[in-house]
Formats: sequence, C-alpha cells, structure tokens
Amino acid sequence: MTLVFLDLETTGLNPRRHEVMQIAAVAVDHDLRVVEEFEVKVHVTGRNVPRGMLRRTRYDPDVWRRDAISPKYAAFRLARFLRRHSTRASMGSRGSSRVAQLVAHNAAFDGPFLEAWSRRQRVHMPITFRALCTIQRAEWHFVEASLPRPASMHDDLWSQAVSISSAEELAGPSGMLAWMTARLPTWAPIARVFQPED
Repeated sequence: MTLVFLDLETTGLNPRRHEVMQIAAVAVDHDLRVVEEFEVKVHVTGRNVPRGMLRRTRYDPDVWRRDAISPKYAAFRLARFLRRHSTRASMGSRGSSRVAQLVAHNAAFDGPFLEAWSRRQRVHMPITFRALCTIQRAEWHFVEASLPRPASMHDDLWSQAVSISSAEELAGPSGMLAWMTARLPTWAPIARVFQPED
C-alpha cells in the first residue's frame, strides 16, 4: 500500500476561517521508497491572518506572487496526485473505492483542515481524512526505546529524537520520511501492516 506524507502550511489554525497557503506531499511505497513528490504554493487573500503567522510559515510575498496558483487549481492538482496513489480500499455510501492513506505530523490538524479546505473548493479528495500521525508514532518510539518523553511532541520531538541541531532540517513530508526511515526502523514495514487482507 502507498502512503502519502502530507504537510500543510496555513494562514491560521481555524479550518473554517483560515486558508491553505502551501501543500507538500511525498508518496512512498511499502518499503518507504519515494514514488512521487508534490508541492504547490496557493494564492491567499490575507484576510483573518493572525499577527506573525506568515513569518512563521516562511511566507515570501515575491515568491508567492511568482509561483502561487489559485486554491481551486491547487485542489485539482492535489486530487490528481492523490488519485495516482489511492491504494487503500474504502467502503462508502456509493460502494467501494480506492483512497490514499495520509500520514501527517500532527494529523489531528492536517486531516480536518484539508477536509474543510477541499470542501470549500468543491474538489473531492480521494483520501481517508483519518491520517496516520507521526507524533503518535514518535510517542510509541519513546516508549519502545525507554526514552523520556519530550515536553513538546512537535518541534522538540524531532531534535531530541534524531539529535539534530534544528528541527527545521526535518520540516515537511520529506523530513518526516527521512526521520521515520532513519530513526524508526520498526515503521519501515508500516504499509504492509495497514494493507487490507484480501
């Protein structure tokens, strides 16, 4: 089964009011080898942006003016990418279909935010919004390795778990994947674990 590591940058924390400004994803096979990468910057209106949020997300107005695309087009492009990696069987009101299995750092944020955003764009995302969470997996790692749990399971987690100087080195889906394959060898066969039986 393919897994899709996904990361959203947003203009705030409220999925009903704030916008997606950047989407990055990495699709990997059952051995966590990269199959395809995806990245898009999204035009934002700038309304309802909490003070300082754009600085934290490395927003550069010149880059966004040059590279960003409309939210609708970004949603269509993401949906196409996800369709190519929809390998998980799913049963819905219209019968069975295939969906992509998302993995996210703080999946409790990214899944619902992506769901609300895609509905606003009126673009169907072929995914299960119940994403696997790297924070939860990292918590398991601390227990398995008998290590003390860090105070923060966000950025502090990365630097403490992988002994790097800056958590920014592991930002986004490529960073999540690198950390998982280097430091959590027990997660290497995760795609097989979640493979539905025939």
